[in-house]
Amino acid sequence: MLGREGNDLPPLQGSGMCLSCKTVRRLQRCMGIAEASYSTGPEDFSLLSQLPSSSIIAAEWTSDAATLRPAYQLVVDVIQDSLVLCIRGTRDSMDALTNVTVHPEPFQDGFVHCGMLRAAKLLLAELREEMVRVLERHPSLALVVVGHSMGGGVGAILALLLRQDVCPALCAATCVAFGPPSCVSQGIARGCRDFVVGVACSLDIIPCLSMHAVRRLRERVIQATAEADQEEEEEEGNRARQSADVDQWVETSNGSNKQQKLLQVISSPLRWMRAKSSRRRNDGTSDAPAHASEDELKNPEEDLYPPGMMYILSYNETAGADGKDQMRRRKPDMSPGNFYTRKVRMNWGPQDINEIQWHVNAGDLQSFKTIRLSPWLLCDHSLSTIGEGLHALLLQYLDYHSATKVDNVEKGSCDVVDKQSK
Repeated sequence: MLGREGNDLPPLQGSGMCLSCKTVRRLQRCMGIAEASYSTGPEDFSLLSQLPSSSIIAAEWTSDAATLRPAYQLVVDVIQDSLVLCIRGTRDSMDALTNVTVHPEPFQDGFVHCGMLRAAKLLLAELREEMVRVLERHPSLALVVVGHSMGGGVGAILALLLRQDVCPALCAATCVAFGPPSCVSQGIARGCRDFVVGVACSLDIIPCLSMHAVRRLRERVIQATAEADQEEEEEEGNRARQSADVDQWVETSNGSNKQQKLLQVISSPLRWMRAKSSRRRNDGTSDAPAHASEDELKNPEEDLYPPGMMYILSYNETAGADGKDQMRRRKPDMSPGNFYTRKVRMNWGPQDINEIQWHVNAGDLQSFKTIRLSPWLLCDHSLSTIGEGLHALLLQYLDYHSATKVDNVEKGSCDVVDKQSK
């Protein structure tokens, strides 16, 4: 799907590796082009993507303020024998307007992100004739749509539109999305697994971010707050019973002002702030106005998920020399092509080296229904982190198969020696 066929190393069985070595290389290639889409001109794009400027067929380096059409580049990648349409992710306020148009729009047999559907239709109307012309002139090229973040969501929906086109060359379009947002309903997400591939890190918040997921997070926060209020009331009751002697002293001294001050000290300022913010009534309900779309969000069919076949990159990091978990992330080197390897030397000493083992697994759509809050929720969304994971996976492939080959050669040499000795 991502390029020309050829010899490949098999996946590593039982090691959290469900992608072949060839697929990892192709994903690295697509990720480089997706990173180059944030360029502001053909020179920077050529430098980051390692493609000559002459390979650029069409390009718009800024989003259209009138139509909210995202920036894009249509290039020919001779290494993959592909015509690549790269859609830039969120960079300016115009892209943000596309993101916030989040209400589900009916599409095919389900729903899609309204703003991204509109952006995909604009790109199709603007580039269809150019793509048909190039593909008819070079029939060996495969059409691949690549994007990161919002660009990945728009690219996936665009691939769905291209699959319905009457042109045979466009009907075979595929998509590779890095950190794609939740933009299609569950049925569409499962139906496009054959031609849409998504890659995201395990702590990335963007693939989990949808209106329904935000509603579920809000309900969890409200429930947790109610439980905290109940526990606080019980604690206040215990403190009140323990301070009965103080209350008795206040009554005997006939000092009403002292009693009020004492009650203010005993009462919790946090509980007072919660009561004021929620404007609770005496019966425990709230008179805060409800959102107009509350009933609409209860429809599970409109819940949105990341598109296609999602692969999740995750890593585990061993403890440092002091025996403590060193799960803090390194400051990434944003230079193109520079990624960390499995052994990363940290700042606290030359002898302290952390072993980082990356894994990739097929993601379950149900795992994207819940928003996972983490200090790395935005760091894991960056292409530099995804590139670090893909680079480490490739090194693990090469190390594993090199070691296997050496073991087989040594075993064969031992067998020959044993036969000669006999």
